[in-house]
Amino acid sequence: MKKSIAAITIALTALGSGAAAQISPCPDGIGVYFDLDASRFEVTYPGGFAPLDVYLILTHPTGDCIRSWECRINEANNFTLPGVWTIIGGTDTDSDPSDFAVTMDGCPVAASINVLASKRMYGAAPGAGSYARYALAGIPGSTSFPSGDPGYVHTPGINTPLQVAIGFMGDACCPQAWVNVSCESEIRCQTANPNFGVNARAVLDGMLDYDNGIGAYSRATDGYDGQYDLPEPPPSPDGFVSLAIPHPEWNASVGDDFKTDTRSLYDPVHYAKTWPLRLSSSNSGLATLSLAGLGQSRGRPSGQGSPGVP
Repeated sequence: MKKSIAAITIALTALGSGAAAQISPCPDGIGVYFDLDASRFEVTYPGGFAPLDVYLILTHPTGDCIRSWECRINEANNFTLPGVWTIIGGTDTDSDPSDFAVTMDGCPVAASINVLASKRMYGAAPGAGSYARYALAGIPGSTSFPSGDPGYVHTPGINTPLQVAIGFMGDACCPQAWVNVSCESEIRCQTANPNFGVNARAVLDGMLDYDNGIGAYSRATDGYDGQYDLPEPPPSPDGFVSLAIPHPEWNASVGDDFKTDTRSLYDPVHYAKTWPLRLSSSNSGLATLSLAGLGQSRGRPSGQGSPGVP
């Protein structure tokens, strides 16, 4: 007979995490936005030659000020007047119109939101015929940031790479920001490597269920991904302990219970994601639940429910 307990919930978040604003949680982030709050990275243009303001914004800098910065803006734009980028509080020393190597006037004190450049565009009617895509990258051949990332300097001699806040850097299929283009809209930290995996195991009366994976990956979503979310195998008729990840809301053809649940990337410093686990067994008794791999996630598990089978 299969016996179950109440669901166990695993939450992965960083120690000391706090509430986040609507802007990207990535530290030292850079992105193209359509508002000064750094919250709109995709818009629908209404047409009628209406103005559309675009901003290049550095968010959550770890330095106290901004002395200089570098970035390439790859832009595809068919607006009637696509506009010209204007540097805010600095001078661009690079002659390429797509590349910006900017020396700031002094060292402006850094805030959570720092507008580096802006422009205004005008498109023709109907609005659906106007489109724009923006993908950020480093300047090729840069000696300050040879890794190919955009970056900035807050302290002389310390060159800090910047993380592209949305989308995949340089990937035309998923630009950093867009107008009238259907694309992904998941906030993620591009140059960071927050991919992680945690293995959950359950033991009861010598029976073991050890191959259960939860985590995050750059190509996964928070819904059902057949490539990454694998179904829980059927229990053995000779006795079993099972630690499943239930997702009936997915309506997946493979069933409701899974052995792996891989979510989209997130920043555990500012956000938490939860994974439901359900323990069941053919036997009664006290089960042992263990988690391995938490060091990769900077995570902290929290359990709800007792790991016992009545």
